Amino acid sequence: MGDGFAEALGHERGVAVFDGDSEDRAKLAGRLLAASDAGELTLVMLPEVLVECVCVLESFYEHPREHIARVFGELVRSVGVELGGLEVHLDALASYGRTKVHYVDCVIATTAWGEWLADGDV
Repeated sequence: MGDGFAEALGHERGVAVFDGDSEDRAKLAGRLLAASDAGELTLVMLPEVLVECVCVLESFYEHPREHIARVFGELVRSVGVELGGLEVHLDALASYGRTKVHYVDCVIATTAWGEWLADGDV
């Protein structure tokens, strides 16, 4: 682990970190997060996994949107975590946490807004 290799952070680990419904998965996720915080490895979270975790935690586990947005916002900003499209997802998480809009729609809207601004059509 000391050479900084990447570990994919999957749906089960993401939900285990958040919900703790499986003690074994939660412990494994905790060890991975601690190692990434210490710079021993980099956790790579696919954007699709983040979307799935957010949706499952809201729909199945019935966690409050604000809590999901805050915790995943902190997770993806962590030093040892990589997420493609980080800024899009941070903006989408912020919108998701303060509105009743579905997370996927927040990602689409944030992406479209960013592309519109980049085109200079403002």
